[in-house]
Amino acid sequence: MWGTLLSSIINLEPSLFLKSARNAAIAYGVALATLLCGVGFLIGAGYIAAADRYGSFTASLGFGIGFVILAILIFGIYEIASAISEKRRAREKRAAQMSSLLAAALALLPTLLRSRAGLAELLAPVVALVAYMIYKENTGGSSDDGGSDSEA
Repeated sequence: MWGTLLSSIINLEPSLFLKSARNAAIAYGVALATLLCGVGFLIGAGYIAAADRYGSFTASLGFGIGFVILAILIFGIYEIASAISEKRRAREKRAAQMSSLLAAALALLPTLLRSRAGLAELLAPVVALVAYMIYKENTGGSSDDGGSDSEA
């Protein structure tokens, strides 16, 4: 979680930083409140146990443990949601980088098409791919057909 906050500060993404900081503050605040309630009930349970060995002690202890578990669950759910959000942001960043690369390639395309050397550079991989596909069809196709005929 701290890595996300620090990376958003370093990358100068203030809106992302503010959103992450706000979500972290809310999650930690709720977790802290439930943890304090749990500690309060545990202290209350200890007092009740010292004063009276039976009675409301079981209920207080149950509430205390319940609030502590609730705080752990809230923190765990926040961490999982934060990791999912980080993966989504990384995927969006990769998509943005790919669109930038595509735009650069499209911007370079007219320059390459103007000259014969540029046209040859563009067509050479396409011709090689077509030749490879023809080769694979002629060499690999006959062995596959022969194998299926012998089985039938």
